[in-house]
Amino acid sequence: MNRLSSGGPGRLGSLEDSGGHEIAWDSYIRMSRAGSTSLRRRTSRRYLACLLLLLLTPFYSFLDSTHAAWTASDANPGNTFTTANWPAKLAFSTPPADATMGTTFTTSPVVSVQDAAGNPIATPNVPVTLTLNAAPTPGGTLTCTTNPLTSSAASATFTGCSINIAGTFTITASSPGLTSVTSAVFTVYVAPTKLVFTTAPGTPYAYMYFPTVPVVSLEDASSNVVGGAPRNVTVSVSAGSIACTATTVASSAGTASFPNCAISPTDTTTKSYTVTASSPGLTSATTSVTVTGVRVGFQTYTYTCGGVLAPTVAAPGPSYLLQVNNCGFTPGSTLTTKVVLLKGGGDTTSTLITNNSGAAITVSGIVATSPASHSGTPPPSPNTLTIPVGQSASTGTETSSADVTNCSSTDCIWQWSIPTMPNIQFGGSRLIQ
Repeated sequence: MNRLSSGGPGRLGSLEDSGGHEIAWDSYIRMSRAGSTSLRRRTSRRYLACLLLLLLTPFYSFLDSTHAAWTASDANPGNTFTTANWPAKLAFSTPPADATMGTTFTTSPVVSVQDAAGNPIATPNVPVTLTLNAAPTPGGTLTCTTNPLTSSAASATFTGCSINIAGTFTITASSPGLTSVTSAVFTVYVAPTKLVFTTAPGTPYAYMYFPTVPVVSLEDASSNVVGGAPRNVTVSVSAGSIACTATTVASSAGTASFPNCAISPTDTTTKSYTVTASSPGLTSATTSVTVTGVRVGFQTYTYTCGGVLAPTVAAPGPSYLLQVNNCGFTPGSTLTTKVVLLKGGGDTTSTLITNNSGAAITVSGIVATSPASHSGTPPPSPNTLTIPVGQSASTGTETSSADVTNCSSTDCIWQWSIPTMPNIQFGGSRLIQ
């Protein structure tokens, strides 16, 4: 520590340091000035730090309150905001699908903007570009209505896209500052030129489903099945009418199937019909289908001549007559029978067939008005019989009076029909005395 010593009359005292050494006054003054300058600098720095602290305190408070608002869940969870909600990458929400060369994609590619966790980000005006990659198939050109395209909300939908050559391709979606995405491999096929029946309908019965489901393929000029964009294929028949689950079907992977098809014939005979498959812009395909007629008959009965009605169920016969001998059976006797489905079109083998029409067949009976009116003939009871799907005979039975006192001297006649199947042949419905 410096100290001041007495210098005597008329002189300044001397300055000594802590070791008793004398310090010149000019050196002391210089040292004092330097210390004062250093002190002033330190004081100025302290004042500046305090000023900055005062200025920054409101800003720090603002950051704290903003951080709390970003991360705290309020009454509306949708307002929650974290740094994870920034756009980070692109993804195909609807990837490109198989298509046909030179034809607009039936499925428009859709690219979504997502955060790092894969959540869609509703960020409009993000520029997105689709690029056709050189592999696996090089040399193709991708054309869209607009490309690049700015996103709307959280996605960009590219319409009117097509590729000018056939092959297998991938498409990359990119945007500046975001991670790009590449689609899975898809195929662009050459355009089909014709239709071909690859599975024929078989030989069906009238009104019954085809034994096999017809399949139509879309093929190019070299008879290769062509996939790509679906095309509508329609089947029709040369005469009568055809019904299927749908007579117009969109192709899938180059084929179109037509389940539950049946032809309503023009008459009761067995004949051939031409079934045609057509699609706009393609050569149609045809196949010949032989439709066998269908008959409805009755289980036949035989009776003794001893005056007692003694029916015995026999296999359906070719005549299908409900017959009673005229040898004096007891008044009040009745006949009970069922209706059955049989092979028709002139067939006499009494072959049973199964109801494969897709619906129960209802057979209706009334008192015949021709060839003569029989006012005393009672109506059939019941007057309808039903043949279920998968069955050959009706589940119920029909009972008619065989009492000659209620009929004319010649016979009793009932007329049976199927309103939904007008061209079915009946084997017979007369009671002969």
